[in-house]
Amino acid sequence: MRSHARYSGNIYNGFQQPAYNTFSYTWGRFELIRERGSNDEERQVLPVSNITWPIPEIRPEIFTVEEFQNAIHKASADTEWLWLDVACIDQKDDLTRDDEIGRQAAIFNNAVNSFIWLHATPLDTLQHLVDLLFESVSYIDNNSEAKYAATYDVEDEELPSDTGRYEKCIEDSGWIAKVSETLSILESDPWFSSLWTLQEAYLRQAGIILSKEGCMPERLNYDVVGLASLLMAWGEIDRVIRAEANEIRRSTGSQASSLLLEADRLLERMERLGLEAGDNPIILYSAAGCRQTKYKEDRIYGIMQVFGFRLGKTTKPGTHYTLQELEKQFAIALHERSAVWAQLFVHTQPQLPGYHWCISQSSRLPACLALITMGTRSCSTIEISQGSTEAVFSGPACGFSDLKGAWDRTRADGCSTLNFWQTRDTEQGTIPIEVIVLDNSHFAARHVPSHLRTLEHHNELHPRNKSVGELLASDSGCTLKVFLLGQISSDADTSNIDEDEEMSIGGTEFLASVGILARLVQYDGGEERWQRIGITVWANIPGSAIEDVDWCKIDAILD
Repeated sequence: MRSHARYSGNIYNGFQQPAYNTFSYTWGRFELIRERGSNDEERQVLPVSNITWPIPEIRPEIFTVEEFQNAIHKASADTEWLWLDVACIDQKDDLTRDDEIGRQAAIFNNAVNSFIWLHATPLDTLQHLVDLLFESVSYIDNNSEAKYAATYDVEDEELPSDTGRYEKCIEDSGWIAKVSETLSILESDPWFSSLWTLQEAYLRQAGIILSKEGCMPERLNYDVVGLASLLMAWGEIDRVIRAEANEIRRSTGSQASSLLLEADRLLERMERLGLEAGDNPIILYSAAGCRQTKYKEDRIYGIMQVFGFRLGKTTKPGTHYTLQELEKQFAIALHERSAVWAQLFVHTQPQLPGYHWCISQSSRLPACLALITMGTRSCSTIEISQGSTEAVFSGPACGFSDLKGAWDRTRADGCSTLNFWQTRDTEQGTIPIEVIVLDNSHFAARHVPSHLRTLEHHNELHPRNKSVGELLASDSGCTLKVFLLGQISSDADTSNIDEDEEMSIGGTEFLASVGILARLVQYDGGEERWQRIGITVWANIPGSAIEDVDWCKIDAILD
């Protein structure tokens, strides 16, 4: 194996833009550091020529040079060129490393194939994972057929014969055990706890999975097993668990049964692994907080390339930025793309003054918005100055009490279900046409009783959500406004975070609107700002009182 430097025009050893594969694995926390004066001949490292830096030596109990070579040769079987970090980047050269961090998207996107080496997972264990996972998804599909037959009395020889009662997946202890076991296998492999591999996973979701031995697991009717197929499978499992858990809660009123607690535990484990992140910045940044990294600043550097961002030291190699500075740069870049996406979160921890508008490590996507593929259309902007925390909202706004009055009149006219979440009437009453999700803040702690705060997974679609609105309208009056961010749809064709061409999309039905809840606060010295306290999402119902709300364009400084 020989490493070749890049020259102008992407020329390597006389070849311009050669076809290559990429290789994703994790090694940083496993480097073997020998004492000074030790014999260099003792070092067991990957043999690569034509480099000026030492290849890192890995603790042999983690993986051996032979295992490393086996996986590399498998990943380069169809091309003689391979991008391998330790052989392509001098890990001790800060300037080079900083620049390369900003090139990861181009490197992975332009590769012919990408391979993922799970060096802690033997082939038999990996094959067991694949078998269990797709058995679990197959169970979902069969149950869907059973439910259809039971509901519509359809006769079909291929459908299960026992369709008198549709049994939910989460009611089947065997199914739950299989899903839990697949997660345990992933949790035991360091690739799923590394921050940098989180970015690599979503830069190239079609990455081909390799076992510790450098072998590929099998799946019937498929040539290879890629990460994308695993993510799609877990996405289906995630969807079913959330939907069935919500249905049980709505129909029974139960919040703390062992069944639902187990469902919540599975969802939490999936979130920590980042299995449902996709290109959603809120979920991805939240998952980054659960990954291991040597430097906390890498929580931004390790995901920014998923969105094509170059932030911090990657624009000025050799400089240093704090995590808070990088977080602000990340937020600015998100707002330049889409005000809706940049604000579609809830704070689970109180924020410092001046940062309530800003995404943080404790931000989460509201659970009620996790069931759908979302497209967005912004109708406002939030611009942030690089030199301060001042964020300026420009767009439509109205008094919260005015919008709530429109919601109430619309309900009185018989429109009482927000079909955006595909909900229905229940014994507890109808699901409100609006959802209010409050940030964990000093304001909420002072003004909102704990049973009305909507941070838990199961509360956001509860009918008592309407009580939160009544409390806010009576307690805050005209000092509470709604800043309209835009609309959201469940159309997969509009789910890209980049909205440059979104206004021209034809036939898209934007079923709901989303806005920031903000209260007027006065700081020492008389300065006034609008402090974000949460977000609200409501149905777009043609011909309803909601369409008559008087929105006025304003420019407002946010906190």
